Amino acid sequence: MKSFGTYISKHLASFAAFLLILVIVNVVLYGVTFYHTVSEDYGEASPHAMLELTSTAATTEGLPDYAEQKLRQYNIWAMYLTSTGECFWRLDVPQEVPQHYSIQEVALFSKGYLEDYPVFVWSTEDGLLVLGYPKNSYMKLTSNYYSMETIQKIPLYVIGMLGMDVLCLFLAYYFSKRRIIQNTEPIVDAIETLADGKPVSLHIDRELSEIANSVNKASLILSRQNEARANWISGVSHDIRTPLSMIMGYADRIAADKTASEGG
Repeated sequence: MKSFGTYISKHLASFAAFLLILVIVNVVLYGVTFYHTVSEDYGEASPHAMLELTSTAATTEGLPDYAEQKLRQYNIWAMYLTSTGECFWRLDVPQEVPQHYSIQEVALFSKGYLEDYPVFVWSTEDGLLVLGYPKNSYMKLTSNYYSMETIQKIPLYVIGMLGMDVLCLFLAYYFSKRRIIQNTEPIVDAIETLADGKPVSLHIDRELSEIANSVNKASLILSRQNEARANWISGVSHDIRTPLSMIMGYADRIAADKTASEGG
């Protein structure tokens, strides 16, 4: 029946639209959650941007005031190493950070950490520029870097989004099922009533109206058949009752006639 197929197709289209909206919501929430972090990781305070700024301004004598202020604005310390591992100068370097380095030590911290500070290096004609960020600000990998804030947010984001998606899908399933039951339950009840031989009358609009009309037609046909059967039985009963009444009348007369009784 076309109407029922249209009804199912409409619900499938609604569910597909809901899934699309859910995907869009996920993307928007991802952007909202990580916009601040990404803007910092790849923005003005990012290691790459600060290395470019500092290396352009740095000399063997030190840094200009604007470069120092920029570094201090983001709590970044700096030092400029010679090719032999000595320091040309140091800016706000923590006390636990050494002042002299071997080639092996430079090779190690250039890819990782220096006294638990994530450090980033830039090679120049005069030496090696080293920028140190606060502890637990970045997680360094072999070929990239990510802020600790980003790493810490990822599990929470994944769990939160999965929980929200499951909840939304469950709610969509629940309300869709509830709506389908509400729309089809009158039809099911009407069919059960018809099975008991009782008449029904459905009033349903939209997609299921065709099914409701078919049930109403079936109820009308059954009602007419029941009426015709009742009329036929009534007629047959009348036809049988009339001669029986005559026979019973004759029998009563014969029983009451004493001569007929004596003659027998």
